[in-house]
Amino acid sequence: MANQQQKTYSFKSVGQSFIDYIDETPGFSTDPPPLPIGIRTPIQLGGVYGLFQMHNDMLSQVSDNLRNLILTNHGERLGLYDFGANLKSLTTELTNSDIDAMAMSNIATSVAKYMPYVNLTGFSTFRNGPDGDQQVIQIGVTITFDVPTISDEGKQIRVILDTIG
Repeated sequence: MANQQQKTYSFKSVGQSFIDYIDETPGFSTDPPPLPIGIRTPIQLGGVYGLFQMHNDMLSQVSDNLRNLILTNHGERLGLYDFGANLKSLTTELTNSDIDAMAMSNIATSVAKYMPYVNLTGFSTFRNGPDGDQQVIQIGVTITFDVPTISDEGKQIRVILDTIG
């Protein structure tokens, strides 16, 4: 009869448990990433949950939506002709002294209609004159807003429009 060899093992020697591995590995988490709320604009590839990068918190999504509302001009959104603050039409009226008041009125009207959950609290403008050979003038608007439903105050966005002087 052939010589039989027998080996004995202890289950304690088979390695590390998954829970011990998680506890000892820095940056390892079993928690799933937060669920996406909406697509981040401008659209960028490489999202965790899909093809595009997404917003995971409500405030960043509201800020993105507000920026898009302010930068949209009337007639650019199919089916909603009056969507947007229509600021591009004001860039041709640089000599008008009431341009800031008209821009504030356009923004307030569009926010009241399409984003009523946003409270506008501050408004400031700036202008950068033409550079060298180029006659491009930049008109910028900084808007401070609150979103009471998510308890956030004093968030700011800045929008810059280019026009030819």
